[in-house]
Amino acid sequence: MTDVNTFPTLQAAESTTFTRPPFDQSLTVPELYAFHAQHSPNHPLFVYSTDSTGTCRELCYPEVYAAVQRAHDTITYATFLIGVMHAGLTPFPLSTNNSAVDVAHLIRTTELRLLFVSQDAVMQSCALEACAILKSEGIDVHILPMPQFEDMYGQDNLTNRLPVVKNLLDPIVLMIHSSGSTARPKPIPFSSSRFIKWGMLPYYGEIDMGGMVIGLHSSSLFRAIQMVWTTCSGVTIGCFKPASPPIAPTPELYLREIVATNSRVVFCAPMFIEAWSRSPANIDIMRNWSALVYGGAPLADSVGDRLVAAGVNLIPSYGTTEIGCISVFCPKSASADHWGFFKISSHVSAVMLPRSKNDDGEIVEPVVISTEIFSPNVTNTMYQGQPAYATKDLLLRHPTDKDKYRVHGRVDDQFTLSNGANLSTCPSSETQFLQDEHVTAAIVFGGGRLQIGVLIQPIKPFDPEDKEKLSAFRTMIWPTVEKINSAASTYSRISKEMILAINPQKPLEFTPKGTPRRQICLKQYNSEIDALYNAVNL
Repeated sequence: MTDVNTFPTLQAAESTTFTRPPFDQSLTVPELYAFHAQHSPNHPLFVYSTDSTGTCRELCYPEVYAAVQRAHDTITYATFLIGVMHAGLTPFPLSTNNSAVDVAHLIRTTELRLLFVSQDAVMQSCALEACAILKSEGIDVHILPMPQFEDMYGQDNLTNRLPVVKNLLDPIVLMIHSSGSTARPKPIPFSSSRFIKWGMLPYYGEIDMGGMVIGLHSSSLFRAIQMVWTTCSGVTIGCFKPASPPIAPTPELYLREIVATNSRVVFCAPMFIEAWSRSPANIDIMRNWSALVYGGAPLADSVGDRLVAAGVNLIPSYGTTEIGCISVFCPKSASADHWGFFKISSHVSAVMLPRSKNDDGEIVEPVVISTEIFSPNVTNTMYQGQPAYATKDLLLRHPTDKDKYRVHGRVDDQFTLSNGANLSTCPSSETQFLQDEHVTAAIVFGGGRLQIGVLIQPIKPFDPEDKEKLSAFRTMIWPTVEKINSAASTYSRISKEMILAINPQKPLEFTPKGTPRRQICLKQYNSEIDALYNAVNL
């Protein structure tokens, strides 16, 4: 049996309502909920604001577990997933940001045949379009209505009606798909034991989060994690009140709900942080949080520098669907001079394979090795005789603190110019484009060519065949290009004629993280890129 008292930070050490479960693989994920319904009956699992005055409602384990047995907001979503597990079946949540083509691909790949869909028009339309694609291939999928909050809550809290169905000793309890940053999203299976290991991550951090409210109002990236962090560490999930369709988070609404639920650790995408940082009053709020955790995309250096200088504990999170979060969660404080760097958690066995060097330092690829303590959800290589997962991510090692890293890009993003120069597409350059108020997305291209270019999706679409509008757009964003070029080598600078604006009739495809699917987008615009090079005789 795992002795959690030997871990760096014991969770729920001072909680009077949370009982830590046994971590000996004797309980599956739904059985953990049954355990807490009996042993942690007064411990809240969810908390949400019921109105604009900040009045909150807590849902404790007995009420949640009763709802699980009756089984697209956070509470309904999580309850339904656990309910499917409780029935001995495997849920496969699909991101609402997926296109119909992606949904059809994932259904086809997993041979899924029952699709539960919320009643809002956008989700219904996407589901029907995906099923129509599959129907043309002879694949029938049944669409069923997603249960509503009222279907599962508001009834009696009896929790002894149905036993947990346990078909295998270590069943596949969940499927999650990758974001599809470079290709179509891939389904990743989670066994019960590996999923529970995700829940142990806070024990290797520096903050006891037992009984602490974690703000997850906006973050679909962490909705799977919440199911095990709650049961293993005793955290309480702060979320929006149940509604159909689900409440769409805006920076203003999200911040209001964080304050109302008294969230102490907040997860969000960088776009929320950048919006909040514009107000000194918001910074006063953020500096009182135990941690502000971001992931999925880089945060502008100027924003991070300002927040950390003001005393905000700004924490980058690193992980993938295949390996989970492997950075330390959560450090007690951010380093003022390198807040954007993270350490690998001590329970993760990872080697850093050298890939290249640049002016900022060494570029490495993390390979995560399977051990008894921590295992990737899938493996794709062997390292010194052990199964491992090569991430194909590129990290920049800190020049002086060698145990710290920041995300640099992807192995897939590397290309060679026709003159033999090796280049990274440099996510930092693409991030700088996003700081331009006229740009929604940017993808650098140029593999096998003499010069690089950039494909841009403008905030305000226009017909790129209109030469005057194209010229005006290039001029409008040229100060941003000059700033990027000033830090680039001669052969990696972008000229004005190598700026390609997308056609509004061919919008870029985005991942659930909100980043463009690089290879798919470049393939989509292959003919336009060829025409651009021909026009400038390159």
